[in-house]
Amino acid sequence: MIPTMLNLLIHHPGFEAYTFPHLRVILSGGAPIAPETVRKIIEGFRCDYVQTYGMTETSPYLTLSLLKEHLNALPPEEQLFYKAKTGREFIGSR
Repeated sequence: MIPTMLNLLIHHPGFEAYTFPHLRVILSGGAPIAPETVRKIIEGFRCDYVQTYGMTETSPYLTLSLLKEHLNALPPEEQLFYKAKTGREFIGSR
């Protein structure tokens, strides 16, 4: 989903009443996203979040915000800054 759609979902009246027990990760792209919105998505959906960047011609991802080990060691609030970025290159995109 694009960040705008996710933002609408997490601010929808009654969103807190829903659970998503089988959701493991949400991938989003198509627009920048604020770290605060990423925090609300992670807390609201109770899953991980990955920001992506790519084009249809690249099938479709070029970058993903999957955190490397040293960034995973940061406190959760600091991790949001990196999760909101387009991230590092996807395998085989060079």
